[in-house]
Amino acid sequence: MKNSNKIILLTVILLALIIGVMYNSSDTAPVVTTETEEVEKPLNIVGKWRGIEDERFVRTFLADGTVVDVYNNVQEAAKPGTWVMVEDKESEEGLPVTDTEDPIVKIVFDNYNFYYSIPESTETNLTLVFLERGGVLAFSRVIE
Repeated sequence: MKNSNKIILLTVILLALIIGVMYNSSDTAPVVTTETEEVEKPLNIVGKWRGIEDERFVRTFLADGTVVDVYNNVQEAAKPGTWVMVEDKESEEGLPVTDTEDPIVKIVFDNYNFYYSIPESTETNLTLVFLERGGVLAFSRVIE
């Protein structure tokens, strides 16, 4: 085989390789996707939480359904309140907003209901949005 034929053969092979690589990396190549099911993590708001904007404010959610607010080391309400997660938004009387996808916690102090959506709840951070007026309370977990 002559040198010129070898060069032509190598050029054709190289060109075929380049075209093959370009075809496989182009937008027309099949795309394989896998769907992942979003797993809902359990909401864990039980614990002591310190306000991020005002560190003098501490809210404690106890596992027995009790909530205690302390400001500047003084308990705010005459007695502790209670808290429950709102399970059925449509049938909850007094709930100011029902169209939020976020979980909702109902806190009761001195027979007054306060509803908060929970857009963020991690091991270290908790965000509560007051549904009646939209105020935001951001907390960090107190590690004792």
